[in-house]
Amino acid sequence: MYNKVMQYLNMGFWYVLRAIPFGLAINILILLIKRTKINKQVFLLKTLFYTYCIAILNITGILGMTFNFSYFKHAFENLQLPFANSSWLMLFLNMGLFIPFGFLLSLLFPKCQKAYMVFLVSLVLTIVIEFLQAFAGRLTEFDDIIMNTMGGTVGFAIWKCYDRYLKNRKNEKV
Repeated sequence: MYNKVMQYLNMGFWYVLRAIPFGLAINILILLIKRTKINKQVFLLKTLFYTYCIAILNITGILGMTFNFSYFKHAFENLQLPFANSSWLMLFLNMGLFIPFGFLLSLLFPKCQKAYMVFLVSLVLTIVIEFLQAFAGRLTEFDDIIMNTMGGTVGFAIWKCYDRYLKNRKNEKV
C-alpha cells in the first residue's frame, strides 16, 4: 500500500509541476484584467492556487477529456450508495486532494475565510467535476463528493489554526 500511495503522490507532483506555466499565465491575465498590483508573496501564492486548481482538473480527468453524451446515461445508471465499494486508500486520497485547495482558498480570498464558504466552494467544484466525469465514461461517485468536500473543509481548519498562530505570534511581539 505504501508503494501505491507514493505512486499517487508522485503522479500528483508531476501534475502540479506541469500546471505551473498555466497557473502563472492565469494569474498574470487576472492581474492585467483587474489592473491591480499585489506583493510578491501574494503573487506566488495565487500562482500556486491557480496551478493547484489546474492540477485538480488534470488529476480528475476534466482537462483533455473527450465528452460523449452516451456515457452520461450509463454513468448515472451505475450510481452506488456512498462508501459501498470504496477503498480506504482512495477515500483518503480524495480527501487529501482538496486539503491544499481549502487551505489556499481561505488564505488568499477574504470572502472564503468562513467555514461554510469553503464547504460550499469545495462542494460545488466537486459536483461540477463529478458531473463532467459522467460525460467521459468515468465513474461518478458520491464518495468523491463527500471526501473532496471534507478535504476542503479540513484545509480550512488547518488555515484557521495557522491564522490563529500568526495572530498570537503578532500579539506576542507587541
